Amino acid sequence: MEQLISTLHQTSNCAGLSDRFYEYLKPLLSLSESNPSHLRPLAKCFVSSLSRLLKVLPETLKTCPSPITCETLAWSKELFKIYEMTITCISRILPCLDWKPYGLDQQRLLLARRRQIWGYYNEAKVLCYQVLEGLQPGVTRDLCRDEVGACLLPDEVEKHESGLASLIVETVFCIVNCMYESKCVDSAAYRQILSLINLVRPWLR
Repeated sequence: MEQLISTLHQTSNCAGLSDRFYEYLKPLLSLSESNPSHLRPLAKCFVSSLSRLLKVLPETLKTCPSPITCETLAWSKELFKIYEMTITCISRILPCLDWKPYGLDQQRLLLARRRQIWGYYNEAKVLCYQVLEGLQPGVTRDLCRDEVGACLLPDEVEKHESGLASLIVETVFCIVNCMYESKCVDSAAYRQILSLINLVRPWLR
């Protein structure tokens, strides 16, 4: 796997790179079993490689060259496919991992930020909304409604980990940045953003 990971930095001849990672990660990507006792052998086999990928990929994608060439753009698309597969694999073995609450959501947010850096604004926004909509019961609210008092605030704030507040605020911030940087002119999208800001306001106290 280390030899495969070493190819991530090679922007030339990157065609099919994500396919090679798919073949390696296929046992997890095609997994339908959710029994922790059955997952543990797979988790033990793959967790080291997945952890390496979660370090190497965001570091490799943290800056976007300017101007960007067609070759570099194709390379980034391959890396983002691998990044998505890595997070999917982590989600499959999460019951076997000793992760902090919202750790997987933080990884998804980091992926969204890297997409933002590379100009994949729509993909970044979609992922951010998935993060918000996938939070634990008692947190999720309809992101578009304008009801008085509606918010992304859990019923009992003190029972939630402190990391939840920063996750929600940073996710909304990423959406706002994507809207700004993409020079979006869709009025409906801006109304949704204003609604989102109102929903997240209680976390700013």
